[in-house]
Amino acid sequence: MQVAHFQNFFDAVRAGKQQLLHADVNEIYLSTAFALLGNISYRLGRKLTFDPAEERFIGDTAADEMLKCAHRSPYSLPSRV
Repeated sequence: MQVAHFQNFFDAVRAGKQQLLHADVNEIYLSTAFALLGNISYRLGRKLTFDPAEERFIGDTAADEMLKCAHRSPYSLPSRV
């Protein structure tokens, strides 16, 4: 089933038509973000407070570090996209 989601996304991008997506982009972002934030809390074994405006945890650099992944050379992303 996951393949169908990816295919839908790629089809919409190739066509340049956001209306082809089966779900709103913000809805997809939030549903993914909630799961990822929960996993970070679980892995650290503690309750965390997240600032959605800044997209950072409040007062927790260890948790903030888990918001991004390490990329191996030569693949990298700019710090701000």
